[in-house]
Amino acid sequence: MEQSKKTNIPWPAVFILGMIIGALFFIIIYGVGVLNPASDGWILNKGGDFTLHYICWEFFRKSSWHFPFGLFDGIIDGETVTCMFTDSIPLFAIIFKLLSPLLPDTFQYMGFWGIFSFAMQGGISALIIYKFTNRPIYSLIGCSLFVICPSVLQRMYGHESLAGQWILLLAILSWVCQDIKWRHKATPVIIWSINGIIAVLVHIYFIPMIYLIMLGYAATDVFGRKKILRPILCFVSTTVCSLLTMYLIGAFEGSVSYMSDGLGYYSANYNTLLNSQGYSKYLPPLNCFPGQYEGFAYLGLGIIIGAIITVVLLVFQSENKNPFKLFLKLEKTEKVKIISAFAIFVISLIIAASPKGTINGRIIYDINLPLPIFKLMSIFRATGRFAWVSEYLVFVSVLCIIPKLSGKRTAVFCLILITLIQLLDLRVMIKNESLRENVKTEYDTPLKDPKWQEIAKQSDEILFAPLREDFYIHHELFYVFGEYAEENSLELSCFTLSRGNDYEDLRDNADVKLKQVLNGTSEKKYIVVFINEEDVPAENDNITLYNLNGYNIAVNN
Repeated sequence: MEQSKKTNIPWPAVFILGMIIGALFFIIIYGVGVLNPASDGWILNKGGDFTLHYICWEFFRKSSWHFPFGLFDGIIDGETVTCMFTDSIPLFAIIFKLLSPLLPDTFQYMGFWGIFSFAMQGGISALIIYKFTNRPIYSLIGCSLFVICPSVLQRMYGHESLAGQWILLLAILSWVCQDIKWRHKATPVIIWSINGIIAVLVHIYFIPMIYLIMLGYAATDVFGRKKILRPILCFVSTTVCSLLTMYLIGAFEGSVSYMSDGLGYYSANYNTLLNSQGYSKYLPPLNCFPGQYEGFAYLGLGIIIGAIITVVLLVFQSENKNPFKLFLKLEKTEKVKIISAFAIFVISLIIAASPKGTINGRIIYDINLPLPIFKLMSIFRATGRFAWVSEYLVFVSVLCIIPKLSGKRTAVFCLILITLIQLLDLRVMIKNESLRENVKTEYDTPLKDPKWQEIAKQSDEILFAPLREDFYIHHELFYVFGEYAEENSLELSCFTLSRGNDYEDLRDNADVKLKQVLNGTSEKKYIVVFINEEDVPAENDNITLYNLNGYNIAVNN
C-alpha cells in the first residue's frame, strides 16, 4: 500500500493503531475475564449455539488426528465430522489443537477470537479510510464506528464465528487498493486467495460474500482499466484455494447434507438497514418476519445521520447543486467503481431478501425458484446475512465521502458527532453487563446427582433415542450431555451441528441401538437419554431406568 503523500505516517502504523483501538473497545465491552483461557464457565453457562460450538471444540481437541485435518470423531457414532460444520472457528481450532500438548486441560479461545476480531475490524477499517482520505486521525476515529458495527455486536458470543466480519473489510480493502502498483504483479491474486482461505477457516458464509465484493473489483478492472487477465486469475486462484482448504479440513467427507431448510425464512427485510430490531436506544424496531433476525444489518443512528449529511454535502457542494455533474467530472475508473459499488449494494440486498421480498410486514414478491437454484441457495439458507455487504458499503461511503466534500475541521466535527450519536444509540449492545457478570461464575452442571459419575464409569456412549425430527431444537439437552460426555470420555450417538447427517440415517441408527439395548443384545454399554417423557419404555431385566435431576435415562444391564 502506498504511503500518504500528506503525512509521514506509514500505513502499518495506522493499521496497528486501529488494531489497538479495536482491542480497547473489546475490553471495554466484554471485560478482561473472557481472555482467561482456563475459564470456560461463562461459555457453558450461556447456553445455546455458543455453548454447543465450544463443546465441539472440546471433542475436536481430544480426538485423534485424521486426514483431512479438520475431522474428528466421538460426536456422531460411527462417523467423523469436520470442524467446519461445528462453527468452532477452524482457523483457531486447528492451531490450538496443534498446541494442545502445551495447553492446560481446560482451554477456551473464544476470548482470544473476540479480541482478535475487534482488533482486525479496527485495523483494516482504518486502512480503508486512510486510503481514501490520507488523514490518520480521521481514520483512527472513523475505525471505531466499524469496531462497534451493530451486526458484529449482535453476533459476538452468540454466533461468534460470524462476528469475524473483518473478512469482508479485507475484501473491500483489496478492492479499494487495486490501483496500487504492487512490486509483484501476483500480489492481488495472492491477497484474494488468502482471503478465500481465511473465509473457509472462519465461516463458509463469508465465501459468497467476498465473491460479491470481488465482482466489483473485477468490474473496475475490466470496464475501468481494460484489464481482463487479473480478475480472472483472482477468481480462479481464490476458488482453487478455497476448495483445497475445504478439502483439507474435511468438508467433502462423510454423509453430511450441505442443504438445509430455512431458505426464505432466514432472510432480510428490505428495511434491514434502518431496523434496529430493539437494539437501538432511540429508534423503535420496525415490523419484520420471525426469521429475519438473521438479516440484521442495522446501520446505527450515527451512520444514518452520517448518510443524511453525505447526501446534503453531495447536493450543496456540487456544481449547480447537481451531484451528477460532480460524478461526470470523475475519472473513468472512479465512475466504474461507484457504479459497481451501487450495483453490489443492490444485489446483496436482493440476495439477502431472497426468494421472498418483504418490506415491514408485507410480502411484495415471492419467487418460485427452479429446483437446481433452490438447492444451490439452500446451502446458504440464511440469506439475510448477505445484507452485511450492503451495510459495510454504506459505512465506507459515509466515512470516505464526507472528508472529500468538506474541509478538514468540518469533516472531523461531523465524524465526532456521528461517533457520539452511534455510541449513545448502541449503548444497550455496548454495555453487556450480563456477560461480564457471567464471566465471574463457574459452570454449575444440572447433573448433580452422584449417580451420574457412577453410571459414566460403566458406560461407553450416550444414545439419544428415539430420535424425533425436531431433535436439533433441544439445545439445552445436547450441551448438558455433551459436556458430561466430554468430561467422562464418552461418545455421543448424535449432536446438533450446523450441517448434520441425514435425519433418517440418524433415526434408524438410534432405533436399532435402542432395540438392542431393550433386547439385551448390545455389546456396548449405553446411557439412553429419552428426549420426550412419553418415549420412556417399561423397565425389564435388560435395562435399569432412572430419573436423575429431571432427566429420564436407561442403562443396559
